[in-house]
Amino acid sequence: MLTIALTGGIGSGKSTVAKYFAELKVHIVDADVIAHALMQTHTTAFKEIVQYFGKQILKTDGTLNRKRLLAIVVDDDRKRQWLERLLHPLIYSEMRCQIEQFDNERANTVLLPPPPPYCIAVIPLLFETAGTALIAIDRILVVSTTVANQIQRVAQRNDVDITVIAKIMNTQTNDATRLAQADDIIYNNGSISELHQQVIDLHNFYLKLVEQS
Repeated sequence: MLTIALTGGIGSGKSTVAKYFAELKVHIVDADVIAHALMQTHTTAFKEIVQYFGKQILKTDGTLNRKRLLAIVVDDDRKRQWLERLLHPLIYSEMRCQIEQFDNERANTVLLPPPPPYCIAVIPLLFETAGTALIAIDRILVVSTTVANQIQRVAQRNDVDITVIAKIMNTQTNDATRLAQADDIIYNNGSISELHQQVIDLHNFYLKLVEQS
């Protein structure tokens, strides 16, 4: 199974790129979706998080106040690293299971046409977590954009203060480092249609790679 790691900085457009691949019937495994599921109220991880951070991170209904948790960890490296040590192994374990399951299902499918013979693993912190050593990755696809675009998109999308966005960006690998390690690059500085076309072009390229292997 050809596995493409999709990564990029906050606000780069990873979610939109993943959505376009999904529209092409490509199987998507998303670290953020898995992390969200891991922090639901019934999970062991949720209980450990509340025990460590206290009930200050809970909403009145007892669910996790993610905005409050984010504000804490961007200001405290020790607490951020604790949270990462808890969640990242769980996230990568689930990603490996989902990729393996999709590979098995595709091998035994009777659907015509079958789904595309590759998958996209969306891993925002691929380099920060040494993800290439934790999951079998064949190629790295980086979504790149300007810092100004990142700040504007995140502020509009999540209603997050600019100072918080800057702190988040400071905890992440810079774009130059990502691009130096990329096999493929999508530049998200133009129109939506241009972004969409880049996804289509890469999709066709990945299909040819599988055919040639």
